[in-house]
Amino acid sequence: MNKVSIVNITDIILLLILGFAGYRGYQRGFLVSLLSIVAFFAATILAFLLLDWGVQMLDDLVEGFNGAFPYLAFILIFIGVAIAINLIGKVLKKAIDLTLLGGFDSIGGGMIGILKWVFGLSLLIWFSQNVGIEVPPDMQNGSLLYSRIEPVAPLVIDSISEYWPFLKSLFQSVTEYKRPAIP
Repeated sequence: MNKVSIVNITDIILLLILGFAGYRGYQRGFLVSLLSIVAFFAATILAFLLLDWGVQMLDDLVEGFNGAFPYLAFILIFIGVAIAINLIGKVLKKAIDLTLLGGFDSIGGGMIGILKWVFGLSLLIWFSQNVGIEVPPDMQNGSLLYSRIEPVAPLVIDSISEYWPFLKSLFQSVTEYKRPAIP
């Protein structure tokens, strides 16, 4: 009877995660998956831009809790914008599903779902390594997927940093942090 090695288990776990990501992306479709990424960034930017307005609105409506108003305003604006963009995406998804493009939309969504999770897993590995949490070598060695996923986030961040240099310094500050030694 063959034993399943830890390397194979690593690949199986990664395949299960990526399979689920692909399935969820397939269900959502390309347009909704893409709009969810856009919604996150748009909601973040608009929440910062409208923060003063939101704080003023809350101050006019509610007495007390002034210290919490910036946080509450940011969260409410962020959620409102994200929900609005996602609702638009779902309406467009229903329209696309009625056309011949519906199948392509679903396949594209599956690919975006997998790519988002490959980036997310790579980011998790990268940050973990930079704070001193290493994945055991027996889980890395011989894994077909681990060695392909690990370098994705650093490559993407380096590429994006050419256009937005502030991102490079942001990620460098994170990579300079090391987890304190446990006594």
